[in-house]
Amino acid sequence: MKKLALVDFDNTLVMCDTLGHILKEEKYYLDVRLLSLGVGVLVSRILYRSRRDKQILFRSKFKEAFLSKFCRMTDEKLQMYVDYFKSKVNVKLLDYLDKIGYDKIMVVSGSEEMLIKRILDGILSVDAVVANSCADIGRDFMTCWNINKVVRLRKIIDLERFDCIHLYTDSYDDLPLMEIANETYMVRGEEVLKL
Repeated sequence: MKKLALVDFDNTLVMCDTLGHILKEEKYYLDVRLLSLGVGVLVSRILYRSRRDKQILFRSKFKEAFLSKFCRMTDEKLQMYVDYFKSKVNVKLLDYLDKIGYDKIMVVSGSEEMLIKRILDGILSVDAVVANSCADIGRDFMTCWNINKVVRLRKIIDLERFDCIHLYTDSYDDLPLMEIANETYMVRGEEVLKL
């Protein structure tokens, strides 16, 4: 039986919101464009609560603007954040994933691809990271959130090859991933609960 683990990153594999932490620490929220786009995201969540497709547009504009700042960060400063986030890795979830013995583990996240890879380096070997990338800025950018996680995932792997797909997440925003998974596990801190 071939088993695939799809693992969300922020507040699941690491016990914090990586880009949210950087946003606060770097005071990116003081940027007028980011601030106005952030307000747009909040308003879209209220006005379009059940319309994820509408929210994606606002979230994509915000994430692209954020990444355009993030991607200019010096390597030295980025390494400081990587070291900090390594200390926030969810060790209990790593043990849980190891115990199951998956054929493939893929991280599917709204965070940034290279940041994820650097944090997981030496901690967890993953087969792929499906996430936002600095390389995607300016090319009809759509954030890796909600249904877009599934769209991106399907572009790189044939899910039909697996008999069993398990999803590990902290949020119902991953409902489209839940729909393709055989089993979903909600991660709350170090607690892993089967839904």
